[in-house]
Amino acid sequence: MRAILEEFKKNWLTNILGIIFFVFGFGVLNVNEARYFKHTSVLNEASKEIISINEHNEAAIYKTPNYEGKMIHLIGELKIREGLGDSQYNILVQSVKLRKIVEIYQWHEDYIDNSFSTTDDDSKRNYIYYKDWSEKIIDSRSFHSMMHQNPSKKPIESKTNIAEKAYIGNFEIGEEAKEKFNTWIDVTSDTKPDDIFIKMHSGAYYHSEDIFNPQIGDVRIKFQFAGLEGEIWTICGQFEKGIIVPYVRKNKKILLLSKGRLSIDDIFHQEHFSTSKEVWFTRLFGFFLIMFSIISTENINRVAFSRTPFSFLILDNNKKLRSILKIAALFTITICIFRQSLHYLHILN
Repeated sequence: MRAILEEFKKNWLTNILGIIFFVFGFGVLNVNEARYFKHTSVLNEASKEIISINEHNEAAIYKTPNYEGKMIHLIGELKIREGLGDSQYNILVQSVKLRKIVEIYQWHEDYIDNSFSTTDDDSKRNYIYYKDWSEKIIDSRSFHSMMHQNPSKKPIESKTNIAEKAYIGNFEIGEEAKEKFNTWIDVTSDTKPDDIFIKMHSGAYYHSEDIFNPQIGDVRIKFQFAGLEGEIWTICGQFEKGIIVPYVRKNKKILLLSKGRLSIDDIFHQEHFSTSKEVWFTRLFGFFLIMFSIISTENINRVAFSRTPFSFLILDNNKKLRSILKIAALFTITICIFRQSLHYLHILN
């Protein structure tokens, strides 16, 4: 024990960082496996309870109370009761979402380090200023030069509008389903705004005297929509009081939405695949945290395990990288399997 403490004191900062990496990696892997198990178990439960509705019999089924509170699978045409628009720009689109993107022509700052300078002195940098469009206000007060000033706020704000009533087939979809429409397409229109001071070019609207030579503070506006009326969509959710809402079990929400005609198996397979990608990405992140932990605490590990049955965990200097990868992989796999086992044995919910 004394040898471990002495080794710890030699590189205390590196060792503390290593311990932090391990604790954080352990936590990331644990939370990731817990979420994955809960999500897949609720998905499997939902797939057993789901009822597929024939779109040709929607009108009759809609009046049947037997589907209240049930998980349903529906394929149908997207319908919008009232379109979204902006009267100032003569925009009207029958879509689930419409967003206005407002950009301001502003100064931007960049710099080039003097390669011949050996200091970090700010005066050794060559600052460059250029003009470009940006959706966010760039604070010119932090610029190195006070000669370049940007507006302090937007004259017009960006915003997203969502249709009050949207349907797939004859079934109304809830707010959380509407939020899932996130494939944005630019709005193109040949109708000019009534305001003669607003100019059009390549689908954008300019508040500028000269769109080819804009000035600082000029405004450019673009519109995008998501979920166009007439498109075919597949949705899986709970039918509740005439609206399709998320299916909730074990504090987990399931609401699947995909463009096109997908069977129950196809849309659930798509969701499993998407979830698996996220899980493996997080596992890889946890693996690297564990690996950095092992690298940081290498000397302590060497002392701690040198006289134990776990001496195989000691890093081999001749094949250090291979040893680190093996040990990190072993820890990662053990943590993942252990956490999953606790769930399968119902020790954890």
